[in-house]
Amino acid sequence: MDKHLQKPKILKVETVARSRLFNVESVDLEFSNGVRRVYERMRPSDREAVMIVPVIG
Repeated sequence: MDKHLQKPKILKVETVARSRLFNVESVDLEFSNGVRRVYERMRPSDREAVMIVPVIG
């Protein structure tokens, strides 16, 4: 596969916060060019949920 089309490798996933509706996970990624980054993502809990986030600016 072309190096630019490769998905990043997930090195570690850790839950950093929990609520009734969702979990916040810290995700350590390594990209095909060797760059490592840490991102946070919000995952639904046991129930499916929709989140609306206003973007102002």
